[in-house]
Amino acid sequence: ARAQAEAARAQAELDVAQREKEWQVALERMRIAGEAVSQSMEAHRIVARKYEGGLATVVELLGAQATETEARLRHAHARYEAIVSAAERLRSVGLDPALLADRALES
Repeated sequence: ARAQAEAARAQAELDVAQREKEWQVALERMRIAGEAVSQSMEAHRIVARKYEGGLATVVELLGAQATETEARLRHAHARYEAIVSAAERLRSVGLDPALLADRALES
Protein backbone atom coordinates (compact mmCIF):
# COMPACT_ATOMS: atom_id res chain seq x y z
CA ALA A 1 0.00 0.00 0.00
CA ARG A 2 2.86 2.33 0.82
CA ALA A 3 4.55 1.71 -2.53
CA GLN A 4 1.26 2.32 -4.28
CA ALA A 5 0.84 5.65 -2.48
CA GLU A 6 4.40 6.65 -3.39
CA ALA A 7 3.76 5.76 -7.03
CA ALA A 8 0.56 7.80 -7.05
CA ARG A 9 2.36 10.78 -5.51
CA ALA A 10 5.18 10.53 -8.03
CA GLN A 11 2.66 10.35 -10.87
CA ALA A 12 0.85 13.41 -9.54
CA GLU A 13 4.12 15.35 -9.37
CA LEU A 14 4.91 14.35 -12.95
CA ASP A 15 1.46 15.47 -14.04
CA VAL A 16 1.88 18.86 -12.38
CA ALA A 17 5.30 19.33 -13.99
CA GLN A 18 3.93 18.33 -17.40
CA ARG A 19 0.98 20.73 -17.11
CA GLU A 20 3.32 23.54 -16.08
CA LYS A 21 5.52 22.90 -19.11
CA GLU A 22 2.51 22.75 -21.44
CA TRP A 23 1.27 26.06 -20.03
CA GLN A 24 4.65 27.71 -20.59
CA VAL A 25 4.69 26.45 -24.19
CA ALA A 26 1.14 27.72 -24.74
CA LEU A 27 2.09 31.16 -23.43
CA GLU A 28 5.10 31.29 -25.74
CA ARG A 29 2.96 30.27 -28.72
CA MET A 30 0.50 33.01 -27.84
CA ARG A 31 3.32 35.56 -27.63
CA ILE A 32 4.68 34.50 -31.02
CA ALA A 33 1.20 34.59 -32.56
CA GLY A 34 0.75 38.11 -31.18
CA GLU A 35 3.97 39.19 -32.84
CA ALA A 36 2.75 37.70 -36.11
CA VAL A 37 -0.41 39.78 -35.83
CA SER A 38 1.62 42.95 -35.36
CA GLN A 39 3.82 42.13 -38.33
CA SER A 40 0.89 41.27 -40.58
CA MET A 41 -0.91 44.47 -39.59
CA GLU A 42 2.15 46.49 -40.55
CA ALA A 43 2.51 44.62 -43.84
CA HIS A 44 -1.17 45.22 -44.58
CA ARG A 45 -0.77 48.92 -43.80
CA ILE A 46 2.20 49.18 -46.16
CA VAL A 47 0.41 47.39 -48.99
CA ALA A 48 -2.67 49.56 -48.44
CA ARG A 49 -0.53 52.69 -48.81
CA LYS A 50 1.06 51.29 -51.94
CA TYR A 51 -2.38 50.46 -53.31
CA GLU A 52 -3.59 53.99 -52.61
CA GLY A 53 -0.57 55.28 -54.52
CA GLY A 54 -1.16 52.93 -57.42
CA LEU A 55 1.92 50.83 -56.65
CA ALA A 56 0.12 47.65 -55.57
CA THR A 57 -2.71 45.66 -57.08
CA VAL A 58 -6.00 44.81 -55.46
CA VAL A 59 -4.81 41.20 -55.37
CA GLU A 60 -1.80 42.24 -53.28
CA LEU A 61 -4.05 44.28 -51.00
CA LEU A 62 -6.47 41.40 -50.51
CA GLY A 63 -3.57 39.02 -49.94
CA ALA A 64 -2.19 41.25 -47.19
CA GLN A 65 -5.63 41.51 -45.64
CA ALA A 66 -6.06 37.73 -45.75
CA THR A 67 -2.66 37.24 -44.15
CA GLU A 68 -3.60 39.60 -41.34
CA THR A 69 -6.90 37.81 -40.81
CA GLU A 70 -5.14 34.44 -40.69
CA ALA A 71 -2.66 35.79 -38.15
CA ARG A 72 -5.50 37.09 -35.99
CA LEU A 73 -7.21 33.70 -36.15
CA ARG A 74 -4.00 31.90 -35.19
CA HIS A 75 -3.59 34.30 -32.27
CA ALA A 76 -7.15 33.66 -31.11
CA HIS A 77 -6.51 29.93 -31.29
CA ALA A 78 -3.27 30.32 -29.35
CA ARG A 79 -5.15 32.28 -26.67
CA TYR A 80 -7.74 29.52 -26.48
CA GLU A 81 -5.00 26.90 -26.11
CA ALA A 82 -3.35 28.96 -23.36
CA ILE A 83 -6.63 29.21 -21.47
CA VAL A 84 -7.24 25.47 -21.75
CA SER A 85 -3.68 24.82 -20.64
CA ALA A 86 -4.06 27.15 -17.67
CA ALA A 87 -7.24 25.33 -16.65
CA GLU A 88 -5.49 21.97 -16.87
CA ARG A 89 -2.61 23.37 -14.84
CA LEU A 90 -4.98 24.50 -12.10
CA ARG A 91 -6.77 21.16 -12.15
CA SER A 92 -3.46 19.30 -11.81
CA VAL A 93 -2.78 21.03 -8.48
CA GLY A 94 -6.30 20.46 -7.23
CA LEU A 95 -7.71 23.91 -7.91
CA ASP A 96 -10.96 24.74 -9.64
CA PRO A 97 -10.42 25.99 -13.21
CA ALA A 98 -13.33 28.38 -12.60
CA LEU A 99 -10.72 30.51 -10.83
CA LEU A 100 -9.69 31.65 -14.31
CA ALA A 101 -13.12 33.14 -14.89
CA ASP A 102 -13.05 34.80 -11.48
CA ARG A 103 -9.69 36.41 -12.28
CA ALA A 104 -10.94 37.56 -15.68
CA LEU A 105 -13.92 39.26 -14.06
CA GLU A 106 -11.62 41.07 -11.63
CA SER A 107 -9.59 42.59 -14.48
